[in-house]
Amino acid sequence: MTVVKITVLETSLKKDLADEYAVPNLEPCPILKAGQVFYATNTCPKGMCDAGRSGFSAMR
Repeated sequence: MTVVKITVLETSLKKDLADEYAVPNLEPCPILKAGQVFYATNTCPKGMCDAGRSGFSAMR
């Protein structure tokens, strides 16, 4: 099992990109703070382990 460390670098919102590609009235996430660290693994959610055969791996 691979463990990946994810660090929040900044919490700014690129308003021009959000206006073009995201839902209307998108705001910065009020929960995430710069410097927070999260860890993720490469394990599959239940029922999703075969999803890579149907193209799901390209979306991850």
